[in-house]
Amino acid sequence: MSSDRILLILIVVVSILAAIPQLAVQFAYWGMVLVVLGLVAGGMGGYGSDMTQRILIYVAAAFIGGIANSLDSIMVVGPWLNAVIDNMQIGIRGIAVAVFMLAMYERIMPAKQTGGYHP
Repeated sequence: MSSDRILLILIVVVSILAAIPQLAVQFAYWGMVLVVLGLVAGGMGGYGSDMTQRILIYVAAAFIGGIANSLDSIMVVGPWLNAVIDNMQIGIRGIAVAVFMLAMYERIMPAKQTGGYHP
């Protein structure tokens, strides 16, 4: 199993744990853990190589929380699912920030020359 899959699984597991009220009260840094996992996953995952995948990450980071709010109308499990997806959105936003920073780095830094004439 690759490291990017492991990090995404960790984001899902931490999102589920952060949605449990008893655990959320005892450990107040779930958001920071999710952002750090997202930043590491975005930096290591290679998501920035494809423009379509990059746009999908940006759109998911921006809108998945608003879409998840409609789950509140489902009795009993709706608010729990909404909380888990809202927590996952925090990790996805970390991925989006890392992908954005890597894309900006690639645009700012000059391309490496291979072969040919090097003055």
